Amino acid sequence: MPKSNPTAPSVTNRERWMSDVSLREYIEALMGEREKRTSQLERDAREALDKASVALEKRLDLLNEFRAQSAEEQQKFATNIALDILRNDFETIRRDHVTRREFELVRGTQSKMIGALILVGIVLPVIVGIITHYL
Repeated sequence: MPKSNPTAPSVTNRERWMSDVSLREYIEALMGEREKRTSQLERDAREALDKASVALEKRLDLLNEFRAQSAEEQQKFATNIALDILRNDFETIRRDHVTRREFELVRGTQSKMIGALILVGIVLPVIVGIITHYL
């Protein structure tokens, strides 16, 4: 036996149903139910959209905060220009140090040579004088 549907009457109850409810009332009832369901779906969709919008706003705020922190950190990094300047300064200091070291080495050698010549110039005549004096 088929189940009876209150919105669609069976053939045997058709006459009774037609007399109890007019077609206009039936369609209005269907439309009313459909309107209620549509309204509920619209409210649910609006609520979901509002929640998604709030979540998106929070996410964008966090992203902007991250960007600000990243930009702040990037300002602390050395730029290529600053690194080039530092590299050039370092190279200049290193070159000057090597040059000065070489200069001091040569100067030290010259000083030793001059000292040796002075020593030879003083000691040699003294030794020659002593030798010639006693001979």
